[in-house]
Amino acid sequence: MAHHASVHAGVASRPAGLLLMDETDKFAEDDDRETGALQNAEERCKTFPFPLKVKTSTPTTVHGVIWKEFLLGDQRYYFVPCPCCGEKIALKFQVKSERWGMCGVRWWRESEGESKTDGEWDMNKVQQNAYYRCQECGGEIYDAQKSKMLRLGEWKPTNLKAKPGRRSYHLNSLYSQLGKECSFGALAVKWLECKGSMAARHAFINSTLAETWDDERAVDDAPLFQEDYDIDPKAEGRTTIMAVDVQDNHFWVAVRCFEPPTKEFPAGQSWGLFADRVATIEEVREIQRVHEVENKNVVIDINRYTNKVAKWIVDFSNEENPLDSWRGLWGSDKKGFIHTLDAGQRLIRAWSPVHFRDPHLGTVYASDVNRKAMWVYWGNDPVKDTLAVLRFTSPAVFHIPTSFGSHYQRHLNAEIKMTVVDRVRGKTKWFWKQLRRDNHLLDCECMCLVRAMQLGIALMPEETPAAFQRSLALRDLENAA
Repeated sequence: MAHHASVHAGVASRPAGLLLMDETDKFAEDDDRETGALQNAEERCKTFPFPLKVKTSTPTTVHGVIWKEFLLGDQRYYFVPCPCCGEKIALKFQVKSERWGMCGVRWWRESEGESKTDGEWDMNKVQQNAYYRCQECGGEIYDAQKSKMLRLGEWKPTNLKAKPGRRSYHLNSLYSQLGKECSFGALAVKWLECKGSMAARHAFINSTLAETWDDERAVDDAPLFQEDYDIDPKAEGRTTIMAVDVQDNHFWVAVRCFEPPTKEFPAGQSWGLFADRVATIEEVREIQRVHEVENKNVVIDINRYTNKVAKWIVDFSNEENPLDSWRGLWGSDKKGFIHTLDAGQRLIRAWSPVHFRDPHLGTVYASDVNRKAMWVYWGNDPVKDTLAVLRFTSPAVFHIPTSFGSHYQRHLNAEIKMTVVDRVRGKTKWFWKQLRRDNHLLDCECMCLVRAMQLGIALMPEETPAAFQRSLALRDLENAA
């Protein structure tokens, strides 16, 4: 007896030995009154000795019903023989091979320029040049070869720890031969056409690739323009700044050399010198020494371990000159902070006036006589806006060396500027949305920029040099003293 699950009332009515459940990710979930539709439907099978439960759906997210069910099963993929090497492979839109690099559907051989006209993707060229690059041998597979490959293919389980008899299958549109829309060329064009549209990208990943959606796949990483350069950070007028992002058991560190604004470069220039993960605070100090960064130009995230970082700031300062010390930075959602000049003029800055922190605050060792750590808040949105402008200014003013690895690009593209509509006021608001967890080097570059703005060697976009010069007395404690 077959029974199709739909709503709570329908699936809780009668027993069934064969249960067919389609589009399970659209089933009603559990609430305060009863369990979800899926669980209700499965309860109808418990009186049968050998029930068969079939669940099918387009996946949505990792939290969706069908993806959870797929992971609980033996996770079978359809493996087909590569016509070039004979090895059986699962067709995937993008798959990374240690030997052959990025494989799957490709629309160029040596460089992307093969499928571009005047620097933009030419969809006719993309369609004609598309093929499938085998992840085992790097060979080229074409649509005409798919028919034979499919006849010789087989389902293979990839999760041998699953409960016996619990099978799960995954199949995407790359295997389809029924329409031209599923050719390698058509899929490549469809992927490129949905660039910049979250809704279209979402639909492609769920419906075409049969994969789960996550924010990280919403957009493509913005490319980095990397250069080979050998500069002298100690040249006249240049200032080297180091930023430290504090994590549970390690640090992320960025070192950048800044040159103040000139007539040729009104926003100034900067060159990345170091950007990587560091294990200990001693290694952080060594990087500071190697790059000859002055204490006052080392900024460190004070938000995560406030007392510990405040103690480092105090311990690493010059006892004879407390101003010769590291600075703490604390990211804030505020758009700006009010600064009042001696003449009573009020300005909005991307960072707050200086605060002081007792390293033992909140403990029995707190005291007015303790040396204090200096720190300021900085506004996430205005600083990230400024960094984004500098990153994409042409000719380049935010220089990135070729030595910075792929993790640097991932970190810098971990957040994207997006819009949301205020339903009450009907106004569109912009905000920075974090797409992936690893954004630490982005924070480091932001903190370097904050210090550069404090020192007057980087400008906020809306500020004129004259207005900035008038307020330099507030840029840091040593100017106010």
